[in-house]
Amino acid sequence: MNFLQRFFGLKKQVPSPPAAQFTFQPTPEMEESERKALLDMQEILEKLLLESQLFHTEKIPLMMAKFRSTQRPFQRMPSHKVLEGKTMLTVDEKKSLGLNTRMKYSHDFIELCQIGRFKDTEPKAALDTILLNAYHRSSRNKTIKELRLKEFVTGVKVVSMGCSAATKLDKIYALDQVPKLPADSCDEGCCMCYFEPVLKL
Repeated sequence: MNFLQRFFGLKKQVPSPPAAQFTFQPTPEMEESERKALLDMQEILEKLLLESQLFHTEKIPLMMAKFRSTQRPFQRMPSHKVLEGKTMLTVDEKKSLGLNTRMKYSHDFIELCQIGRFKDTEPKAALDTILLNAYHRSSRNKTIKELRLKEFVTGVKVVSMGCSAATKLDKIYALDQVPKLPADSCDEGCCMCYFEPVLKL
């Protein structure tokens, strides 16, 4: 026991045993399903980026290449940080572009954006919303594909996550008549509604 431990009456710290390590070993079927889901999400993401008209069309292939290079099966989807660069805008540069001067923006990121179209939203938040939309749409697609392979599933119900448009879809749907989400009248920034299986009794 050293001086400080004796002086303050501190007991010697015994190191805690290491936390148990749990490894996840996916089956070949799960890996193939995840691979297809990643490709589906990338396709959806590219479409949403184009539809948003917030980014330069000719820059979207570069954005997609960066996202693909960082995506890994069974891991969290990438964020806007994938597109960050090394040199940051100065306060004066942000002021001249009408950007929040407290936010950090790289020159590389801003060169992707059509800044004049970010009137009511912050560029990074807008991109993260698009990424989240792509993830949820792809996740729903994957869910339906997997449920169609289950003999004990007879249909699905739409579970609304606070979306008034989705509450109008409150009935059981056959697996070949699944409604489109987000619903046409959905006014949420990101539709997080999902499909719940209906099991055979």
